[in-house]
Amino acid sequence: MQAVEKRFLAVLVLLSIGMTGCASLSPDLSSTAAPGPAPVQTVTSRETEKTEAPVSSAPQEPKKAPQKKTIENLTRAVELAPSHAPAYNELGFAYAKKGDYDKAIANYNKALELDRCYDWALYNRGCAWDEQGKYDLAIADYGKALQCNPRYAEAYNNRGNAWYRKERYDEAFQDYTKAVELAPRYAIAHYNLGNAWSKKGRYREAVAEFTTAVQLKPDYSAAYNNRGVVHIMLEQYAEAEKDLKAALELDPDEGSTMVRLAELYSMKKDIVEACRWLERGVDKGYRDFKYIKKAVTLDNIRKWPCYDSALSRK
Repeated sequence: MQAVEKRFLAVLVLLSIGMTGCASLSPDLSSTAAPGPAPVQTVTSRETEKTEAPVSSAPQEPKKAPQKKTIENLTRAVELAPSHAPAYNELGFAYAKKGDYDKAIANYNKALELDRCYDWALYNRGCAWDEQGKYDLAIADYGKALQCNPRYAEAYNNRGNAWYRKERYDEAFQDYTKAVELAPRYAIAHYNLGNAWSKKGRYREAVAEFTTAVQLKPDYSAAYNNRGVVHIMLEQYAEAEKDLKAALELDPDEGSTMVRLAELYSMKKDIVEACRWLERGVDKGYRDFKYIKKAVTLDNIRKWPCYDSALSRK
């Protein structure tokens, strides 16, 4: 069982890293916010009133003009108001959404020259460092944002992810815990806390956090997926199958979930279903063949033609 747990934990790590970004310049994750999927969030300035719905930490596209025009407009705005820190912050965010993190950081720097305790600019610069893999710089900026705004739940969450990427799991766990204390309806933080519990081998606590995440955000396919994986660790195969299929209903083209199902059925020695889901996962674009070759959960189907067939579809 120990070997199985180790391989599945690798899946949880990958999923947790993939779920975090920087979506809003004015997040509101208060415990009074209504649960449910986050709305599309446009870029806002510091003075703009916060929305009442919880904000996802994944990037959201504004329903406005194309990106180039947005950058042109924001560039004009900073030219007209060169001492207005939020304008530089928004321009930096526009560049970040485009993937130009160097220009994003340059504009966040200008915003912070004008307002050294501008928590949103510190947070967004931390996100940009994160995207560049400069986790120590990201952690430092999230920490500064928290000094300016101690109740900034998203900063705790994202600092937790930076710690997680550095394999500093105790620090990550502490930050995720603080994030959900400040914002009990913050689904992404509950999801990340579930991954942290899994890293500690506390699978029942992980199930509880993933359950909270899907209660708050019923379309949270990754939370269903990870809860399914943890159920496999607990040898609760019926619950695992239910969760993985729920994840697939929400995201029908997710090849990694199909491979998780293949592993589940392989462990149950249902060779036909294991083969079917492995081949489907690869057909849908799953390409982590290194994982497939090492996963002990697939040992029961390695001698069957479907296994070689799946690997040959590179």
